[in-house]
Amino acid sequence: MRTPRRIWRAAALAGAAVLAVTGCAAAGGEQGDVERLYVEAIGGDPPMLNPQFTSNPITQRVAHSMLEPLVGITGDLELFPVLAEEWEFSDDNQQVTFSLREGVTWHDGEPFTAEDVKFNFEEILPFDVVGAALAERVVAVETPDDHTVVVDLDGEYGPLLETLATQFMLPKHVYEGTDFLTNPANLAPVGTGPLVFDSFTSGEEVVVVKNENWWKGPTEVDRAVFKVIGDTNARALALFSGELDLSTVPPSQQDEVEANPDTEQLVDGYFPVWMYVSMNTRSGPLADPAVRGLVYSAIDRERITEIALKGMGTPATSFIPPAMDWAVHPDIDFDELFPLDIDAINEGLDEAGYPVQGDGTRFTLDVRAITGIVDIDPAIEIMRSTMETVGIRLNVVTGVNAVYTESVFTQHDFDLSIQRSTLGADPSLGITHWFTCNPDSVAGRNPTGMCDEQIDAAAEAALTAADRDVRAQHLYDLQERAAELIFHAPIAWSLATHQTINTSRWQGMDNPDRAAGTIDWGGMTWVG
Repeated sequence: MRTPRRIWRAAALAGAAVLAVTGCAAAGGEQGDVERLYVEAIGGDPPMLNPQFTSNPITQRVAHSMLEPLVGITGDLELFPVLAEEWEFSDDNQQVTFSLREGVTWHDGEPFTAEDVKFNFEEILPFDVVGAALAERVVAVETPDDHTVVVDLDGEYGPLLETLATQFMLPKHVYEGTDFLTNPANLAPVGTGPLVFDSFTSGEEVVVVKNENWWKGPTEVDRAVFKVIGDTNARALALFSGELDLSTVPPSQQDEVEANPDTEQLVDGYFPVWMYVSMNTRSGPLADPAVRGLVYSAIDRERITEIALKGMGTPATSFIPPAMDWAVHPDIDFDELFPLDIDAINEGLDEAGYPVQGDGTRFTLDVRAITGIVDIDPAIEIMRSTMETVGIRLNVVTGVNAVYTESVFTQHDFDLSIQRSTLGADPSLGITHWFTCNPDSVAGRNPTGMCDEQIDAAAEAALTAADRDVRAQHLYDLQERAAELIFHAPIAWSLATHQTINTSRWQGMDNPDRAAGTIDWGGMTWVG
């Protein structure tokens, strides 16, 4: 029996005030009889529309249209003002004062004030994966007036602004005194952003409409539809035909993107993404760091980038991506430390005590991956081919995301784990977690079983220093030790997840100065 569609609307979930604003926006946004429509494909239903309570990437994508942070950050990791016009740190870097933008209103007409920001620091940040670490260091939040917020910390915190760039402000008057996680506004957000929630039809679409009272001035987009299209081929066809303005197109179809004069893959505007390998260090051959180094050397990073990613990326030569160049160790080069030298790898495995057996192999490694990730599957096949030349057999085990997460992070039932992920706005927010000790087996962090005091100390020192030069030195220490132990490392810096646009209706979607992972709603121009 088919499950009935769930349709969430602003009136039922966020009150009559939100419905009134939504209705006005929808009615007043069109010029003449032409509705300026933006349509983007999403791969499935978002679990909710509040990104503060979930790290789901679909939620993050949709929410950017409605909610805003204090500080923005570009894909090039440049900070810029959003709801906070200015900020100033004290001499000891343990206090920061934010000057808020005046004249900003929530979608229901209520003013955005310093009390909202104080409420977010004290009540909302602790629920967010990234925000919680900052919230633990906040000792006081003062509001001298409606447009000034003073935050006191218990010490220096390096990625403070980068953290806030990923935290969306929620309205105190909507959330205070409620169960935050079940608040109806999680499915019908009340924000300050360029677009206002209209409806959410499960399995079909999320619809948002123009905010006529946006502080930057109304966007040219009258209505935006985030359309659920699970099939990658269907998404690509809809994009090529002009039914979609933006979608993800797999590497295998990028030739068609280049051949179509209206389509273009976005290069800028995203946080770095890595395809990586994690090695289970608990037992077997991979308990030996020398063997781990030889296994990593046998991964043909050049060929994986060229074939699996279709050239959409670069082979990794260090632990930190070029976009975070200030933190990249100048003397670590994977091509020198872990060269793809088949003879040397074979010799090294012999010396490590793993000679070739009668069946032509030295040992077998179980490789875990998520089913159907279009660039991971061919990457593993390339790895399998290369590993065979050094006598290592790969047994590939794939499963849906939940199975993969349980197997790798909870049960530790893997030898190698191959996956890709976004690295966030700062090395201390998205990279160091993959190297530091993870005794509680938290998903999305180091699953390898490796706990090293030097790495943990370097990561903590980089996190709790404000001066970037000081932070870099600590991150250098982390990378040096990570190279010695080699248990987790990038294979390639990937562009494969970057979205592709169709420019036949809108210009300005490729503005590199937009907030990372979103659309420049204020800079888009309707052309047709």
